[in-house]
Amino acid sequence: MPKFLDWDSQYRTIYKRYVEEGLSLTEVRRILHEDHGFLASERAYRERFRIWDFPSKQPKLHLDSELVERIKQLWDDNYSSRSMLHSLQRPHPDRKSYPELTKRQLDYIRHRNRILLGRGTGQARKDATKEKARSIVEKGLREGQTLRYGQVYMSTYVRTQGGMFISEKDLREVIQEVDPKGVQNRRIRRLHKRERYGVPGPNRVWSIDGHDKLSHFGFEIYGCIDAYSRCIMWCFVVPFDSEGERQVSKAKNPDLEFYKIYSFGTSTRNQRIEAWWRLLAEGKTDTYRTLFERLETDNLFNGGAIDKTAMQFIYMDIIRSAIHDFVEIHNRHRIRNQRQRESYLPTGRPKELYNDPPTGVTDYGAAPTEFVLEALLDEVKGYDLEEYLVPETRVLCQDLLRAKGMQTEYTFEDDHVAAYLVLRKELVLHFETNGGEIQLLPKPVGAMDWIEEQKEIEAQKTAYIEQQQSSAQTNQQIDKDFLLYQTDDEDPSIVHNYNAGREAQIVEAKTDGDTGSETEEDDDGVVFVIP
Repeated sequence: MPKFLDWDSQYRTIYKRYVEEGLSLTEVRRILHEDHGFLASERAYRERFRIWDFPSKQPKLHLDSELVERIKQLWDDNYSSRSMLHSLQRPHPDRKSYPELTKRQLDYIRHRNRILLGRGTGQARKDATKEKARSIVEKGLREGQTLRYGQVYMSTYVRTQGGMFISEKDLREVIQEVDPKGVQNRRIRRLHKRERYGVPGPNRVWSIDGHDKLSHFGFEIYGCIDAYSRCIMWCFVVPFDSEGERQVSKAKNPDLEFYKIYSFGTSTRNQRIEAWWRLLAEGKTDTYRTLFERLETDNLFNGGAIDKTAMQFIYMDIIRSAIHDFVEIHNRHRIRNQRQRESYLPTGRPKELYNDPPTGVTDYGAAPTEFVLEALLDEVKGYDLEEYLVPETRVLCQDLLRAKGMQTEYTFEDDHVAAYLVLRKELVLHFETNGGEIQLLPKPVGAMDWIEEQKEIEAQKTAYIEQQQSSAQTNQQIDKDFLLYQTDDEDPSIVHNYNAGREAQIVEAKTDGDTGSETEEDDDGVVFVIP
């Protein structure tokens, strides 16, 4: 016969120890057993707590809408359950962390909100998953989105497009059935030898470059990749080539030499971004390059302004969408472990490695100085990176297509070649009949001028220091911690803003070619702000 336990007589003691003092259930059971001879199972205690309506010690994290949305986003980014937990627990300056979150709680929240990480069991579920994957693979091939995807990229594509999981074996069978020719072509692809290249952490090195395989047809592609994580930071397509990029490290470290901010070299030395260009070409751009070269071979593209305009109107949005999707797939796919390079090459998902690097890995990122960033943004606020045709030309192309009873927006699945040929012909007829020239988007210039200005600033800084050190006016050590900047206005209030509000003296350096006289006409606008 089971022993009767007088719970009511122990209520006050249990409440004091468990609720008021915050002791664990294990400690409460030990004290009640040793001091009062009261022995009950943990399950019995929990049932009694429920009856007595004791407050739960566990936070009701499943009611935290922000946490649930974060988990959904991590699921969309292809994180595993362990990676989710690591990301949510680790402190981050820009988002809330949950160090108290346990694996059990995370699993509960995922299942409660149907954020599942598996396909389930049973043959019927397996067959349904394969059939759904087959339809996604077929649609991707039909639309031209996945013509050159291998198994790893295709797995991530199926995962993001269908919100589902499928085993490697099942997916391999689906790809072999749907695209046997593509599988064969990828098997005979030449292997690329890779040199040793290691980076200690995210934001230490960004590799930036342009991809010119489609430039002949009016499409310039530029991208930036974090060299540690291989996460694509940005990638855009424009109708002309750019000259360079700016950055604001100088504002945080005034003595930083210009060529320590940038590292110039040949494309073959820019290994990370060049490797990704090859992936992009195999996965996306080679499809369009082959199409455009065939048009050129058939004398349906001559490289002129009208042909490029027609090409850009029909294909710019198609190519941008395709590259955007490829970037998303790349940043979410899993980089497999490579035995011969595991000592220096991190493996995992690029987006995860960038946002949530492993414990012990330093994130070298730093927020830019706000007023310098605002000044740089002001210089380009009138430029729209998304625009690729002037409004008049865009409207003209739309009107010409509508007059022929054709749509004005196309996908790869549409008859885009026919649309290009019609628009090309109609543009030629329009300008032959009405005269004039087609209006093109002006090309942005000035980046190389800025780079040359930085060289000039460095030279004048050195000259100024040397002049002051050799001057008889002072024998004390010159403080080299000053900020240089380019301006046409030496207003002290503006200078103080650039100098983070510190009191400063404004001087202008003299180079060997200076005469010593200073006028508005010969003022080169280079000033030194000395604390």
